[in-house]
This record gives sequence, structure tokens and C-alpha cells, in this order.
Amino acid sequence: MSKQFRLTKISNEEKEKIRLVGKRWEILEKLLPPPRIRTDGTDHVGKPELEEKFEPTLTFLAKELKKDASEVSRHLNELHTAELTYYEQKGRAKHWHLTEEGRIFGYQILGAIERIKLFKEQKAQIKVELWKIDQCLEAIDDEGLSEDLRQAFAYRLFDLVNAWPVPTLEKCERLKRAFKSWVERPSISDKIWERKRAMLSVSMARLASDEKTREWVLSVLYPNLIRLLDHETSDIQIWAIRLLGDVARLSDRERKEIVRLFLDTFLNPATKLPEREGEKSKAEGLVLELIQTFGVLSQQEKVELLNELKDKAKSNDEMVKRKAEWLLDRMLKGGVI
Repeated sequence: MSKQFRLTKISNEEKEKIRLVGKRWEILEKLLPPPRIRTDGTDHVGKPELEEKFEPTLTFLAKELKKDASEVSRHLNELHTAELTYYEQKGRAKHWHLTEEGRIFGYQILGAIERIKLFKEQKAQIKVELWKIDQCLEAIDDEGLSEDLRQAFAYRLFDLVNAWPVPTLEKCERLKRAFKSWVERPSISDKIWERKRAMLSVSMARLASDEKTREWVLSVLYPNLIRLLDHETSDIQIWAIRLLGDVARLSDRERKEIVRLFLDTFLNPATKLPEREGEKSKAEGLVLELIQTFGVLSQQEKVELLNELKDKAKSNDEMVKRKAEWLLDRMLKGGVI
């Protein structure tokens, strides 16, 4: 069964400090002394007297960071207000330091970054054992097994697919055949379907971004996903729209074609606008993907799309006009314009 992780709840104060440091990490990192290593091998953030003398001034920091002194001064004062820095007045200059909380906070961030790097390295070195995927695929389609057992195999397969690097997926022909069959014949009544759909969702971005698998995605999955835009079930339509959006944002060759396809499908009279706010619908899915894909368009493509939408917003066809206005309004509220 898939592992469930319990996340530590972050207070509003901590959230604000994370947001603050995010924009000013370069300064905090410059002020952060190297962690001490005890004789027993453990890290030690240390007290001020145990650390090397490190007293950068505003002039020093601005020069090191290649930033305007006024900008660095403003950021230092903001960190000071958050009790992450303090200064000592020495003559006419302020010598800036991190408070104990600031040092601990900085080391925690560095520790998190190192753990992410380690996870990526371990993930890249995972031993390729394709037989595990074969066994899971065989089990989830074996209707002689109990529903609970099939779901357990489906969760395990999800973990394997999500953890293994693209080269592993590229070598697994049986998994590629399974992906192909899932987009050719989606089974909305199958209780295992949610896991199958999630597996393909987490894999699509990686498969479409890797040179070894991109052509397979475009030649095998892409045509079937386009066909699913007209599926009778809105959940399947929205799923296909999301996967096509992944392809559009990762493949320059298909990007224009998919944006055009999304726009035409959205403006088509057969695509109904949602009747209630937040309602899951084909139109809502198309709009969300158009907004996300807008960010990777070139400036010329963005201008062309916006001009077309503004023309549609003046259409004599009331439904086309309403849809264009709705999409433009969503794009403005989403900050993409």
C-alpha cells in the first residue's frame, strides 16, 4: 500500500519567515557560518563564541552579492524585524550577524536542500527490476484476485513507476503497452482505474520531457488523448486535457497545435460552460490548461492568442462572445496577462 506521510503543521509565523527568507536567501546564506562538526561527528550550529569571526558590513554584502546597497539594507532590516538578524554598531558601520534562530533556520534550509539532493541521487541509482512491474501489471488485471489485493498491487505499481527514472520506464515494454491500452480504452467503472490514471499522470511529464520517450508519447499516446477530448464522460475528458497540457508545455513542436486544439474545442458550441462556480467540466479543464500553457508561449504567440480572444469577445455569436469574455476574465484574474 502507498506510504502515507504525516507533515508537521507550520504556523503562520513560520510561513511568513519562509516567505521572507525565500526572497532574501542570498543574504542569509552569506551571513551563515559553516556548521561546526563535533568530535563525535555530529553537526553543531554552535554559539557565537564557537564560530569564526564573521562580521560583514552592508558595503561588503552589497559588493559580494552585486546588488545595490539600498536594496541589501532594506532586506537586512526586514530580516532584523523578523528576528533573524542583528547588528553591532562599530564606529560608523553596522556589522551584521544572524541570531541563533536565524542560524538554525538557515541550517534547516541547507539540510532540506541536501536531503532533496540525496533523494534524487538515490532515485537515479535505483536498481532496475522490471519483473516487479510485470508482476504488478499482471495482478491488477487478474479478475480472479480479490479487489483489495488488486488495489494493493496497483498502489505498489504506482510507487514503483513514480520512483523509477525515465530510462527504466523506457525499457519496460509491458508498461508502455499498458499505458497505451489505458488511453485507448479507459474504464470508468473499474475500481483500479483511479490508480492507473494517477500512474499515467505522474509519468506523462517525465516521458514527454525525455528524448528517449518523447517520440513514443507523441506517436502512441498523443493521438489517443486527442480522441478522448470527445469522450462521453467529463472526468475522462478533463484527464486527457491535463495530459495534453503536459505535452504542450514540454514539446515545442506540439505546443501551437495543442493550444489551437484547446481553444477551438473550448469555443465549440458542444462544449458547455459550467453552470456552477467550481464545477468540474470540460470547459473548466480547458481554461485551466490554457492559462498554464500561456506561460510557456513566446511573446508573439501570447499577443496573437490575446488578439484572437479579444476579437471573439466582440462576436455576434452570443455563446462565442460569452466564452471568450469568460476565458479572458480568468486569464486576468490568474495574473497571466
